[in-house]
Amino acid sequence: FWATWCPYCVADLPAVHRAWARFQSQGLEILSFSLDKRPEDVAAFRKAKQPMPWKHAFLPGMKAHPVAEAYGAASIPQYVLVGPDGRILASGNALRGERLEATLALHVGPAAAVLEEARAFARRTAEARKTGAPAPDAGAEERRLAGLLTTETRPEPRQALLAARYQALLLQRKDPDPALAALLKRELPSTAPAWSLEAGLLPRFLETCFPDAAEAEAFAAPGRERHPDPAVRAGLLMSQFEAALGENEAIAQAALLRLEKEHPGASDTAFARRLWDAQAKTRVGTPAPAFAVQDLEHPGQTYTLDAFKGRFLLLDFWASWCPPCRAELPGVHRAWERFRGRGLEILSLSWDLKPEHVAAFRAKPGTPMPWKHAYLGRGKHALNEAYGVVGIPKPVLVGPDGTIVATDAQLRGERLFETLERLLPKP
Repeated sequence: FWATWCPYCVADLPAVHRAWARFQSQGLEILSFSLDKRPEDVAAFRKAKQPMPWKHAFLPGMKAHPVAEAYGAASIPQYVLVGPDGRILASGNALRGERLEATLALHVGPAAAVLEEARAFARRTAEARKTGAPAPDAGAEERRLAGLLTTETRPEPRQALLAARYQALLLQRKDPDPALAALLKRELPSTAPAWSLEAGLLPRFLETCFPDAAEAEAFAAPGRERHPDPAVRAGLLMSQFEAALGENEAIAQAALLRLEKEHPGASDTAFARRLWDAQAKTRVGTPAPAFAVQDLEHPGQTYTLDAFKGRFLLLDFWASWCPPCRAELPGVHRAWERFRGRGLEILSLSWDLKPEHVAAFRAKPGTPMPWKHAYLGRGKHALNEAYGVVGIPKPVLVGPDGTIVATDAQLRGERLFETLERLLPKP
């Protein structure tokens, strides 16, 4: 929906021409509805200024025309992308300027076909796990995608294959090895349309493959501003919020306010508000809530907050099924080896579905977690409520006097070492 008298419409036309040249052979049609006063104004504009070599229609009555009203063209330009089945796939700003080609790449052409196939595979896997039926072989699917990547050279199909391979890896409950993580960082920037395969993929990638917070922020920032998919932008704002929570409240609050303004209906927005409100229960300087939990390995033994007085206690709310929790564990193991002789205790509080899942996970090479453990379960628990835990991982460091001295981002990744080095007594 456009008009020759509309400067914003005219300014967008070069992007529309580029999209037409690129996607017309892949099944794209364009129908421009003119809201000009006279149809001959369109013909004169196309002859003298920009050819617009696609289909055209004229809407007498301009914005009051029934078609303009039906598609919400109260202001122009207004863009609407309709799929082959007649469903609306995208509209508005997702189809303006540089976002136009990126959005079309999600729905038109070979990259779109790869992404749709990957979504279908993930749906089949989820349905099988829900019903108890045999699940598709995600390992075989990952190997198939890796094979396709050896011959595919076109950038956007490669990006789609990489996103699909990453998803297939996660369906196996695995994280990328360093070589694949480096490849994803190099070829799949945060602005890549392929991250729309599943809105949670990119936030998970940031949490599990970027131990350095500054590197993660540099990678995420362009996508947070320019990714064509609002769900991905919301997810990146949520990642920024979580990374700053407990570390830089000004940045966390700014991210929360943007979520509430730009993505009011997103699930991330409601969850961020819950996290922000719950954070008040564990602010630095407040007394740690008292607790009494049973030792997971020795059912007759109970851990209480008073039992740890005189030592630093790292409370680690986690679960073996949580990829970001697993990503933190190598750092926690290193911290334990380095600081246990300087007055550090760790109490891991599991959100696993069953207590035996913790023992099975600890039996694996590389994750012995040789410190204290208790089991909270997946449902409601008084300790979660007391500490305002609505999502994991959630680390809280309690000082020798029972006061909270650090939390959240201050205790994740490399910041864990920095915080403990600063707070614990020197040997």
